[in-house]
Amino acid sequence: MPLSALATWVLVLVVLVLLVCFVLLIVGIIFKSKGLMLTGGIPLGLLTAGFFAFVGWGAHLQRQSKNPAAVFEKEFGFPPPTEAKELEGYATNIVVLYENVPPGCVYLRFTAPAAVMERVRGEWLVPVRESEIRRIHLYHLPEWWDPPRIAPAVIYATNGPDRRWPGGYAISALYYDPTSQKAYFARECVN
Repeated sequence: MPLSALATWVLVLVVLVLLVCFVLLIVGIIFKSKGLMLTGGIPLGLLTAGFFAFVGWGAHLQRQSKNPAAVFEKEFGFPPPTEAKELEGYATNIVVLYENVPPGCVYLRFTAPAAVMERVRGEWLVPVRESEIRRIHLYHLPEWWDPPRIAPAVIYATNGPDRRWPGGYAISALYYDPTSQKAYFARECVN
């Protein structure tokens, strides 16, 4: 993935600071200068600890992206209720998903009664015809992705610039069959 010019300069600056700190630490050790060792060692230690914390947090978020309950809660703003059964799904990039911009695809499949679906829909998913959501960009579809598209199934979507996912600009679609109570939810990929 190409870095932006700003990210490149920040990376160069961080590497230079690390090199300077490392040199100060080594010179301090060689000349037995406590001041130089502290001047180089403390920032070097802090940056190293920050790096490992960042790597650990990234691993945690990667695990969360594979946890259907965590993805459900992030997308809809509440944990899956007990009435929601057979929950499957994932997000392709939950690392940024925990900020305000939805970056990747989200796929969820579950069964739930109509009352739960009303809560899931909220005010941001409105009934549409399938032809109205043809522009949604879905990639890396899971094998189980087979939403109901004919009556009695109902399709809801964010439609238009003022009715989108509350945290960003991705278009979402929710397919629901009230007879079988099966629901399929997808948010488009915005990588």
